[in-house]
Amino acid sequence: MTAWWKKLLRPATVRADAERSVAIYGDSHSPVVTGDNVTLAFHPPGPDLKQRWLEWDDLVGRVRTPRSPSSLLEAHRAVVPFRGRADVLEELAAWCAEPGFGVHLVYGPGGQGKTRLARRFTDELQEGWNVLWLAPHASVADLSALSSPPGPIIVVVDYAEARPDQLLALLRAALRSPDATPFKVLLLARTAHDWWPEFQDRARIEDLYTVQGTLLLPLEPHAADRVDAYRQAVEALADALPRVPGQEGSGWPARAARVLALPAHRLQRPGLECALTLHMTALADLLDAAGEDVEEGGGRPPPSPAPTGSAEERLLSHERVYWRAVGEASGVSQTKKVEAALAAAFLCGAHDQQEAQALLARVPGLEHHSPDALGALSEWIAQLYPPPDRTQVWGSLHPDRLAEFFVGGCLGSGPELSERLLDGAAVAQATRLLTVSARAAGHPAHRDSLDADLTQLCVRHANTLATAVIDVAVHVERPDPLLAALQQLADASDPDPAQLLRLAGHLPRPTHRLADFALHLARRLVQLHRDRAAQDPTLLPDLAGQLRLLCCRLGDAGLWAQAYQAALEALRLLTPLTRQDPRTYEVQLAACLLNISVALGASGRREAAVFPAHQAVRLYRRIGQWDGGASLPELAHALNAVSHAEGELGRLPTALTASREAIAVRRQLVDQHGDASRPDLAAALNNHAVRLQQAGRGHEALGGAREAAELYRALAHDRPDAHRAGLGMSLGTLSSCLRDAGRHTAALRCAEESADIRRELARERPAAFQPALARSLNALAIDLGKMGHQDRALAKAKEAVDLYRTLAQRDKATYAEPLAMSLNTLACQLEKAGQAPQALTAAQEAVELYRPIAARNPSTHRADLAMALNTLADELAQTGHGEEALEAAREAVSLYRTLADQQPRPHLDALSTALNTLGLHLKALGHLADALDAFDEAIGISRRVTATPPADAALTTLATALANKAVCLSDLHRPQDALHTVEESVHVYQELMRKEPEAFQPLLVTALSIRHLLLVVLGRTDEVPDAVEKTLRVRATLVRQDRAAHLTHYGDELTLLGVTLALRGRYGEAAGPLDRAAAVHRELVAEDTRHRPVLAQALLALAYALNEAGRHGESLPVAEEAVLIWGDTPPADTAHRSLLAWALCALGTQQHLHGRPEAEVILRRAVGMATELLDDIPDSSRQRLQNAALAALGTHLAQTARPELGLPLLAQAANLPPGTDEEAQSARAGLLIVYGHHLATDAADPETALAATLDAVRLYEELATHNSAVHEREVAWALAHLGLRLTESGRYEDAAQAADRAVALSRRLGTSAPAAHRLRLAVSLYARARADWQAGTAQTRTQEHLTEALTILRALAEQTPGLVTAYLKDAEQTYDRMHPPHRRRMPRRDRSRPPDVHRSR
Repeated sequence: MTAWWKKLLRPATVRADAERSVAIYGDSHSPVVTGDNVTLAFHPPGPDLKQRWLEWDDLVGRVRTPRSPSSLLEAHRAVVPFRGRADVLEELAAWCAEPGFGVHLVYGPGGQGKTRLARRFTDELQEGWNVLWLAPHASVADLSALSSPPGPIIVVVDYAEARPDQLLALLRAALRSPDATPFKVLLLARTAHDWWPEFQDRARIEDLYTVQGTLLLPLEPHAADRVDAYRQAVEALADALPRVPGQEGSGWPARAARVLALPAHRLQRPGLECALTLHMTALADLLDAAGEDVEEGGGRPPPSPAPTGSAEERLLSHERVYWRAVGEASGVSQTKKVEAALAAAFLCGAHDQQEAQALLARVPGLEHHSPDALGALSEWIAQLYPPPDRTQVWGSLHPDRLAEFFVGGCLGSGPELSERLLDGAAVAQATRLLTVSARAAGHPAHRDSLDADLTQLCVRHANTLATAVIDVAVHVERPDPLLAALQQLADASDPDPAQLLRLAGHLPRPTHRLADFALHLARRLVQLHRDRAAQDPTLLPDLAGQLRLLCCRLGDAGLWAQAYQAALEALRLLTPLTRQDPRTYEVQLAACLLNISVALGASGRREAAVFPAHQAVRLYRRIGQWDGGASLPELAHALNAVSHAEGELGRLPTALTASREAIAVRRQLVDQHGDASRPDLAAALNNHAVRLQQAGRGHEALGGAREAAELYRALAHDRPDAHRAGLGMSLGTLSSCLRDAGRHTAALRCAEESADIRRELARERPAAFQPALARSLNALAIDLGKMGHQDRALAKAKEAVDLYRTLAQRDKATYAEPLAMSLNTLACQLEKAGQAPQALTAAQEAVELYRPIAARNPSTHRADLAMALNTLADELAQTGHGEEALEAAREAVSLYRTLADQQPRPHLDALSTALNTLGLHLKALGHLADALDAFDEAIGISRRVTATPPADAALTTLATALANKAVCLSDLHRPQDALHTVEESVHVYQELMRKEPEAFQPLLVTALSIRHLLLVVLGRTDEVPDAVEKTLRVRATLVRQDRAAHLTHYGDELTLLGVTLALRGRYGEAAGPLDRAAAVHRELVAEDTRHRPVLAQALLALAYALNEAGRHGESLPVAEEAVLIWGDTPPADTAHRSLLAWALCALGTQQHLHGRPEAEVILRRAVGMATELLDDIPDSSRQRLQNAALAALGTHLAQTARPELGLPLLAQAANLPPGTDEEAQSARAGLLIVYGHHLATDAADPETALAATLDAVRLYEELATHNSAVHEREVAWALAHLGLRLTESGRYEDAAQAADRAVALSRRLGTSAPAAHRLRLAVSLYARARADWQAGTAQTRTQEHLTEALTILRALAEQTPGLVTAYLKDAEQTYDRMHPPHRRRMPRRDRSRPPDVHRSR
């Protein structure tokens, strides 16, 4: 729920008891305007809710004693056990568990089980929920009482698509309910495709836009599953049937058993996947079996063959038993004429007893019955099917399929019944008869058999039914017989012109379903008037009038060339007549000129369209001086034509002046004439919005486009056949305006709805609506691409190009320009899909098409050419044609400069975008200074443009240019300036993302990644982890949306986070993201082995972090994987061989630590591979690797009792030229410590060992002054070794001081990461103990330190013996020397529990 809606619908004050006052801004009865031209009337609380609840609950009326077997099929009776739908029930349960207000929509065809599902769900709700099945008759005004519900409430609205007003009142009551009280609304509907988007926009409740709806699929799609479903239905219905009057008895279980023995293959018939059809079949089978029992005298006959006939036919035969039973009690005998009376009731209905008796008296065979007899018959029908409300005398047979089957059967015996019923029928009865008859004719059982009679009925009663035929044909599912009637009336050999004119006048315009007939009728009327005018020239004005109407219908069909010819013929007829009698014919002449302008413009002849439009306006102004305002509607049409013609030529001031006047006229007409003038106002608003957008006045355009779409939506709701096309058009305009305003989510929603509407229209009338569909698809591709839905965007772009290419083959002059536009869109989407060569081909074709178009009409199409050149530049660069790309980008900038000089407002943002593109191409070719100038100019322009709302589009360009400038500054070695620039880019994108997260997340994540990389470059490593985590939060969302585009970046950024944390000494934290990075890269390697290097890097970093965190057992398998991913054959690429050498080095080291004998072989491979690296690896990197490999092998050999082999390798490593960076200095210090230790212990060279160790301490302490978080641990390690070396040199006091510092540092570091610092602490304690022992002082403290050190070293030796080899033996020997055999108290192995390694000294 958005805050503004909550504020609007919540009261200004809240009482202490949490009840909410209905007063909003004061007076409780004052209307509140929501901004969507709908006024909400907030009523005071209605009648007591408890009193209304039973009245409103639809279950009360539905669950009554069953009157006939078919009533057992009512969903609320739940006779047949519920099956399946577990996933939907879980979805509903999760929805209901969410706090507060919520709406859920379940939709699917009739009989699919929607009502039954909802009943099951509400029955299973936990105690405490209040469930209301809202009845259709509940008063809209009284529903406000629900704003104070008695507790958690769920309201179910069945047939929601038919109850918009009631639903809107319900939702508004829910929004006014207390926040703490759950208020759920469950909607059940036949469809979600048409009414639901309309209702969402009408309600303007943001929560509704996230409700996509759950489509209920057929319950039993697989024939194998139907056997069990059928068995359940049979058994349940057999158990329920004894409770139906007339079906009592105990024989139903036996009948069920016989029915279930029938062949199972019959359940494979089409249609039985629907739950209702399957249940109807089961019921019919049982009732048939009961009939067999009667025939057999109650015995147990063997199973009969599978019954024949449809489920409806068989159920109807049993319904007749019910009719007879009630008739016998009422004195009504069952005859054909009585069944005809039932059919009459279903066909026509009646509003009162007088109308009911009059209708029954017209039924064949009942015309001579007395009023009392007819009254009894009427009462019998009402007993069978009680009326649903007080406005009807009778109800109807249900389900509808059964009623339509029955009526169709009655009508099939001949047309007499319908003929008689029509005689004297009220208009509502005649319309209902046509509707029900058409639906019956569409029933599968009667398909084609009733069409002819219905058609002839309409033709014979044309005077009564002709206009009703048009009304009904628009909304019934299958209007074929009605359309055939209209066609016959038009094609009659001796037609009645007055009747045809009446038909033509009643046809809606525009119309979709009747468009073909409307055009046919217009042509027929022109031919009739042409023939009459040939005999009587005085009728030429009538012919001219019909030609004008034909022109309109041809235009509706998209046949603009023919429309132009029809209008031209009318013009030729009217011109001499106007000279003779201006007052009479000027109006028609002006209309003719208007039609000519529209037809020329639609045919691509834009220049030619201008003059007749202005001429029409001039004539209408003159006419308006004497006609009292009668020509104002036509003047508005002409002004729209002027606006369109001038706007298409880029002459925007004139176009806007005309469209503004047209809107003023239309508003005046709406004030005078109401709804009849609203379609023209909507069209004028849409046209004005297009011109405002073209002029760069996006904020104003958006307001007009929104008003136009709202008007069209209301119009389409009332008359969808007439106004769906207008709604599709206005939604396309609104989508474009929203896109320009940066409202990409809303733009995509409008574009999808527009495309859906136009696809449906184009499916039925391709010639008329394919151009509009192509336009919507092109826009939809752009919006899908903006929102990151690349696959769908590319598919829509391809479809748009295919449609426009087909249209251009038929009419190149009209469709070359939109084809070029769609090719440009396709090029952009192909590039995003990684199909650069195909993108280049599309971009080149777009430019080739635009060049001659722009040459012919530069004021309109130079901007289009510039756009296409910009796209071409990108595609050329993507395919390696850098210089050509730069040339195209320069030409685009030049064109935009010219346009911006002439008309700054519409073209400055495009110029900024082009300059940004130019900067990218200059940068790619190494022209960094020029690129920086281009970015600066783009940024300056965008800053100026953002001052005019809506600013989002310009802000997007600004943020993009800032990010690109930051990269350019970094390449110019100005990282600090670059960071400052990208910080602004990030800030702008974050502001934009608050409005449109999906649209701006990809752009924001790019700026964030530039930012964290610049922090790395600047060495601000303490800020890098937080910056990378911010990037990763956005990237993780994008990975879920578009895995292919973002997963690689996600893995790289996880690796960077882990490495950065490790560089900060946060090894334990680093392991998490590195482990996730490795998992991501494994995924990528499984799809493409080219990702192995990045996986190797992640694994190496993870192995290192785990090792430094003291998690050696986890580090070993990671190092093994880092080697194994390369397979048995070393990679050929030198850089990849370097990674393998590092992996071998890491693996050998871990194997050494774990005491594995194969460590030597692995380390020798590492040394060999490092030595053989080619010169294309930088010297520093190669030397660092060689140094590490030699040191690792030397250490292993020295610590495995082969110092004579190890020490030379350590010396060789120590003598390699050291690097100067932090990492190289740290590595050298570590090597010096190892080398010094083994010089002292294995070579008895304490002086050289001490010098090496002092050098290591100096290096580490210098490093720690700059980065203590990383190097303090290394200082502690070096000081511990310094203590050992000083002791060996007899400098016991200095040794004790160094060891004390080492112990203190190790204990402090161990408080946060004990495992990482255990060895460091042990060696430090040993160094202190050894210095004290050698000095002969503090023997108690010496004993404690050595005991603690040995405890830690022995524990470590159990898992990683190689880790402590260099220290454990010496420490134990020291212990033995300190404790002669007769004084030893601590066994050499399996000592008691180690003391706390963190205790104080």
